[in-house]
Formats: sequence, C-alpha cells, structure tokens
Amino acid sequence: MIDPHTRARLFGSQSAYLLLRAKPVTLAGHREKRRKRKGDQVYRRRLIDQTAVIMRRGEPTDFAFEGFMRHGLRSGLCLRGWSWADADDMAADIVRSALSQIGAKRPTYQQGQPEWVQDGVITFERERCIRCGWALPEGNWKYCSARCSSAHRMDLHRRFTVEQWEAVSDDAP
Repeated sequence: MIDPHTRARLFGSQSAYLLLRAKPVTLAGHREKRRKRKGDQVYRRRLIDQTAVIMRRGEPTDFAFEGFMRHGLRSGLCLRGWSWADADDMAADIVRSALSQIGAKRPTYQQGQPEWVQDGVITFERERCIRCGWALPEGNWKYCSARCSSAHRMDLHRRFTVEQWEAVSDDAP
C-alpha cells in the first residue's frame, strides 16, 4: 500500500524526471537528435536517490515497488519520445542502482517460496486442495484440478487489483 507521502514523492520524481529529459522541438515540429548534456549524471543521480527513498518504504520487502517504479519510469520516458528498449534499459538501471543504494539483497528462489523456513524447505504432504478442500488426486500436490488452480490464481489477482485501486482512490482528491 502506498501512503500519500510516498505517492507524492513518486509522482513528483517522475514528473521532474520527465521535465529534465524533455527533448527540444524544432520549428518544423520534428524532434532534434538527443544530445548528451553535462547535467545528465546529476539528474540521473537525483532520480536514483528519489527512487531509493520510495523503495525503502516498501512493505514487506524493499522489492515491493520494484515493478511499479520501473513501469513508471519507463512509461514516462516513452511519453517523451524514447524508444521502448532505451527507456526500459534506463528504468532498469535506475531501479537497480536504487536497490543497490539501499542495500537490498535479492532472495534465492527457494527463499521466495511460501514453504521456506530458516534452515531449508519444509516438505509436507497435502491431502486436500487448498482452494476447495476436496481430496487431492494422485500426482497433484496443491490443487485438485486445473480449474481450481486457475480459479485460485484469479481470486488472488482480483484481491491484489482491488487493493491497488483502493490505494489509488484513497489518495485521490
């Protein structure tokens, strides 16, 4: 969930970045070729610092806003005329640098699984489907059918989407 202060910082930093990276337009309406400016590193550093402040507030981990930040930076750059690939590379670099600045350490795949504990992975046998509670058929370890699996994922997605919309609507004027 994004609190109002973090949201203001996020949108403030994106709009500041867009203003700093604006391309000049000639009289004919064609964009001039992007020139390397002396201040680019200063602006990039400022954007990394602002991104780090936002990402540090992520709950439950520092990685909570990683996708959101990368998307916001990339879309802002694309709106300013950057190619998608260049914008994605720049956004990824800024987010990576911000994560490095705050000392975030990415967990291993096993550590990211729900069954993870301090010394390893708990292995246990489920007997019932985690969605509907029916007995699991032979060979299935979490859901009784593909239908239950799909429905469970859709429920989780729906819940996540509602939380995002609530976070956005709480900050709306």
